[in-house]
Amino acid sequence: MSFKSTHQFTVYNHESGVNIFKILILLNELGLTYKEYLLDFGRQEQKEEWYRKMMPNGRIPALVDHWNNDKVVWESNAMLLYICTHYDKDKKFLVSEPNDVADMNTWLFFQASHQGPFFGQLQWFSLYHEEQIPSAVKRYTDETLRILGVLDSVLKDREWLVGNKCTLADIAFVKCNEYATRDLLGDQFNFREEFPHVYRWHRTLMARPAVAWVFKYKAEQDCESKRWSSPLPHLMHNPPQRVLITNDDGPPSKDSPYVFGLYKALKELGWNVIVVLPSSQKSWIGKAFQIHEVITGRYYYPCEPDGMGETSESRRPLKEGEVGEWILLDATPATCTNIALHNLFPGQIDLVLSGPNYGRNTSAAFALSSGTVGAAMSGALSRVRSIALSYGNFQYPPPEELISPAHELSMRIIQALWGDWGRDEDSEALSTFVLEHMDHEKDRTQLLTQTRGLRDGEVDLYAINIPILPALIQEGGMKVVWTRQWRNEYGRLFKRGDREPKGVGAIEEEQKLVQNSEEDELVFSFSPEWKGLLSPDKGALPYGTDAWGIHHDMTTVTPLKATFGEPSAGSMGLGSEHSELVNSRWSRGGRPFVLDGR
Repeated sequence: MSFKSTHQFTVYNHESGVNIFKILILLNELGLTYKEYLLDFGRQEQKEEWYRKMMPNGRIPALVDHWNNDKVVWESNAMLLYICTHYDKDKKFLVSEPNDVADMNTWLFFQASHQGPFFGQLQWFSLYHEEQIPSAVKRYTDETLRILGVLDSVLKDREWLVGNKCTLADIAFVKCNEYATRDLLGDQFNFREEFPHVYRWHRTLMARPAVAWVFKYKAEQDCESKRWSSPLPHLMHNPPQRVLITNDDGPPSKDSPYVFGLYKALKELGWNVIVVLPSSQKSWIGKAFQIHEVITGRYYYPCEPDGMGETSESRRPLKEGEVGEWILLDATPATCTNIALHNLFPGQIDLVLSGPNYGRNTSAAFALSSGTVGAAMSGALSRVRSIALSYGNFQYPPPEELISPAHELSMRIIQALWGDWGRDEDSEALSTFVLEHMDHEKDRTQLLTQTRGLRDGEVDLYAINIPILPALIQEGGMKVVWTRQWRNEYGRLFKRGDREPKGVGAIEEEQKLVQNSEEDELVFSFSPEWKGLLSPDKGALPYGTDAWGIHHDMTTVTPLKATFGEPSAGSMGLGSEHSELVNSRWSRGGRPFVLDGR
């Protein structure tokens, strides 16, 4: 039996399968796509010839890798090793040191030869055996407790089983531990008190998003009505083949404190990330391109813990402590995006992530000036999904303890958007009158095409604004809301002179500059009047807008078009003509502009 599909794996299982949990957890952790086929044990489907050809043992689970000539792997821990050996290139769940590899394999064998069989026998004699055999129940209860004791003795002085990180060894144990401690050992069993170190380790595992989701998905799975099951989009869609990070703040520095943390967070998801940044800060530059200068660049090699690193005129191998190779261009953010998409990595990037901006990009006044939004707009105009991410600072410097929670929240939002990207089909809003009164079918088709955006009806780009506020770490987390962009305005952005006045006579000096403006040189410096932009009257902010959201301690997600927003249909004429145009054929444009009655 073969399945032609875009998903990479087919996993064969049964509704009561236990070992499948570890496989689904790993696939979700690595962002690999799969379909789950639930075998019908009632008609002995697992013993049928087609299945036995794949899985001679006639048991579950089994795995077929369609991207490797339909390679079949069975035995669940062998499946874990196969998946990571082939597809965990960053060794997110593997270890490198030979002794650590030996330890990891030891724990995988221990799980397969001790935890799995003994916990399984406890389940059988407690729930399914045709007669009660107390001695058998006691034997396997004792063995279950002994195995938990082995784990507890090891975990008392370490966080994870091997290599100071979560590996395959840890994932292998999670389902059986959850089932035994919750259901098999009885109401008198106190997990937290009897095995405190295993309890702490197990709760940490269960809190991982992929683990929690797999348990929820399996609990809710409707096995009778849905033979083919597919997990939620935000965990099951292919991860981007390559994510481009750019920004308008430049490489890591005191003015660009967020980009390295974002890079690490995306790498921890198992995503393939490349970084092309402006070589220096380029704030308030919008979607500008450099068309007369020759763009030059350098390679950059960030290091732990803060991303500071060396530059090089040519590519070189990574040195100890360096975590990757980035590219810095002497260019605007929008230029960086375009060069990355069309010159450096043509056809290889399917998500542009611009940011995180060191500051907010809520409201039209900020967004239209933002290099962060401009870089994302540049990606959208190249027909690539794009997101502008900003961390709104309300305190300088932002509290260090809030940065990691901001990265974690941004990862959750980005994964959700990637897995279930929104639609922007204005054709739904077109009046039947407009469509029926077009001269040609071609016009109707062209209009419908125009209303479906740059990527066949997908939202062009998103702006995410996360305020760096204590709500990020409060119980329940920060609320996330969909918003529109606040249409606001700004006043003076520049002042006379090339620096701020200094000394006790600063105010008098500023007044003198203004009074003697006619005699001054034509010299101006950026010095905006921020009051109405940074600290607006909260009560006056329109409900449901991005500025309203962040000023009420919420993260905002704003869908945007890669175009200037256009007024309503009635704007296709002069003010006195408004009412007659609203439902006319001319609402789509093309109406002659009449001057002097002609």
